[in-house]
Amino acid sequence: MHIYYMILVCLVMLSIGKPYTLTVRYVLAGILLFVVAALRGESVDRDYQGYIERYADAVYGDFWNIEPSFRLLATAVHYFFDDPFWLFLIYAGLGISIKLVAFKQLTNHKMTTLVVYFSGFFLLWEMTQIRVAVAGGIMLLSVAALRDRNAIKYFIFCSLASLFHYAALVMFLLYFINGSSINRLLYILLVPAAGLLLKASVDIVDLAGFAPIELVELKIRSYETYKDVSDNIYNYVFLARCLFAYFLLANADLLAGKNRYFVVLLKLYFLGLFCHLAFASVPAVSFRLGEFFLVVEVLLIPMQIDVFKSKPIGYFAAVMASLIFLMFSLHYQELLGPFYVSPAFT
Repeated sequence: MHIYYMILVCLVMLSIGKPYTLTVRYVLAGILLFVVAALRGESVDRDYQGYIERYADAVYGDFWNIEPSFRLLATAVHYFFDDPFWLFLIYAGLGISIKLVAFKQLTNHKMTTLVVYFSGFFLLWEMTQIRVAVAGGIMLLSVAALRDRNAIKYFIFCSLASLFHYAALVMFLLYFINGSSINRLLYILLVPAAGLLLKASVDIVDLAGFAPIELVELKIRSYETYKDVSDNIYNYVFLARCLFAYFLLANADLLAGKNRYFVVLLKLYFLGLFCHLAFASVPAVSFRLGEFFLVVEVLLIPMQIDVFKSKPIGYFAAVMASLIFLMFSLHYQELLGPFYVSPAFT
């Protein structure tokens, strides 16, 4: 597992340097992440073998229980390369490159954002949930259009993201978010309101019949079958995220003055916390919707640097948060096994 810590150290080292070398360092960091995600062996993550099976079903069988983009890419890979290794390479390239563009657009702390991104969501998405990794990247790319009230551009992003993962359909509901100001009282009460919904036993499965696509309804109902009632919703990570959200909310005026996208990102963060708690009756739905919004965390953690008068304190806090995320992902969640390069590449 030491290689993942070495990658974190490399990213931290790349974040140090003169401003005129920033572009080179940023591209090198992106290439490093791409190589790790694209060349991993099939037993490194939990979902690799499942995607191999879905690839075979999409190519050789009549398999429709997945998003259109996967069927299209699987068919193209089979036609041109006849090797599913290239499917993972394409998804890694799409997911990472889209996020690199989004991070460059949304924050002045690009390198620190990459450090935080690697420690949590890179391991979860690029190394495991490759479809939502691309959809989530497109969602981040849409934040600028959402903030600027560019309806055509935003809905194009919504449609593209939905082709990669149906969880992105929720993006269509976000267009009316006000990106210039925030009602503090409303967002203070949002998480407690989610707790009340959970306490009232509002079951999302009861709403599955209203899903606009039959496959989405089937997925929601299937998640009910595999739910684990032992899941601890109020875990340390969730509580820490709540504290961080309220810390950002308390400093919203300062941070909104530093970054014009901060208000939108903070609102998405609160929505992620809300979904995680309100839909906890079906943990798989709670997790997927919650994490889809909570990915903005990789941008918000570096933004807290601007709260501190001493910038090194802010950078140190971001790096320590990254280290904690990495340890939690590897040793508690056990997202990944020991890294090795896919034999298909060698």
